[in-house]
Amino acid sequence: MRVPTIALALMGSLTAADLCGPIASLVRAEWQKQAIPAISLTVIRDNQIICSIALGLADLEQGVPNTAKSRHRLASLSKPVSAVLTMKLVEEGKIALGDSVRKFMPALPAEYEAVTVRRLLSHQSGIREYSGLDEVFSTRHYASLEEAASSIFVKSPLLFEPGTKTAYTTYGYTLLGAVLERATGQPFRQILGARLPKFALDDFEVLTPDRVRPYRKASSGGWENAPPFDASNKYPGGGMISTAADYADFLIQVSSGRIIRPNTIDEMWTRQKLTDGTVVPFATLGWATGTRGTHRFFTHGGLQPGTTAIMHWFPDLGVGCVILCNAEGPDLDVLEERILAILEGPK
Repeated sequence: MRVPTIALALMGSLTAADLCGPIASLVRAEWQKQAIPAISLTVIRDNQIICSIALGLADLEQGVPNTAKSRHRLASLSKPVSAVLTMKLVEEGKIALGDSVRKFMPALPAEYEAVTVRRLLSHQSGIREYSGLDEVFSTRHYASLEEAASSIFVKSPLLFEPGTKTAYTTYGYTLLGAVLERATGQPFRQILGARLPKFALDDFEVLTPDRVRPYRKASSGGWENAPPFDASNKYPGGGMISTAADYADFLIQVSSGRIIRPNTIDEMWTRQKLTDGTVVPFATLGWATGTRGTHRFFTHGGLQPGTTAIMHWFPDLGVGCVILCNAEGPDLDVLEERILAILEGPK
């Protein structure tokens, strides 16, 4: 995932109509050029959704159109959602960022004592990532996130002393979800549904309206069905589904303080430190971050069998973009950069 190289500025007198026409033309051209099965995109300006675009087919075999209601796999765009969900539970007093995971799961190995909620969110836990394709394409269904964690990775030694390094890990979010389940006494599905109901789990044991079918590039150059996998080993870090518009609305709602309080947002979006005091420049609690000019942005990308996803959000400007597609591999970075350049307006 590349970071946009533009420096956004306020868009002056440009209207939504001025912006949406060029954006729609750009998206259609890229959709056709890459022959993407389905692409969904939502653009935010001034903290309002100004256009949502849905092109292609949600199901190639049945000819089902992709629409604004189509729900795509979020892959790792699930992590910012889980971060907000966790901060919501912090506000509710169910957990604290400094809590050790062994407070809720005392049977974990002793080395997990230094693994805190904060370190799970900021990828400082030392928990490993997938060990191979057998885990990526696992078809085993786990009844709980605690079962998934116990079966897959908690017996593996930590990669480093928690808090001393940063290493990206989806499994860290699996353990985070298990902690939330223990803290609330509820399954993750229920925790999520009660607080962020526009997001659902990518659970193929459950009938889910408007869910798109996933595809990957075939050796022939066309598309084929993506290999099946069960996301119950990674719901919090890579196993949610949503529409592009609902994700965009989530960004707006978070920044406005309607989901969590402003001071909680500030805590979540603060760059995290290692135990030696080093500030990690790109990592907050669940969101990647950076600056362009004087404006900060928050971002995440996602790549998974059957999906490519990306979002950028400039809360100081109320400007953002969410792009979801039902195929693994399309290049969305350049498209996003061009869209943000349109939002920037003439220089």
